Amino acid sequence: MLLNLEGVYLSETQSVDIKFGREVQIGKPGLFKVQLFDDKKQFLGIGQRQEKGIIAPKRLFV
Repeated sequence: MLLNLEGVYLSETQSVDIKFGREVQIGKPGLFKVQLFDDKKQFLGIGQRQEKGIIAPKRLFV
């Protein structure tokens, strides 16, 4: 299932925000789940991309 999800690579600041449960602005709009990676390319978890290019954390493994 995870192989079918798009990967999104976050900056260091965005990674910290996601780890604290905050939404981050990415820019690409769409309504679907994505894999989240930090700036060191380590898997963080699953996020939900929303209409205005915002990603909200759904299930984190950090």
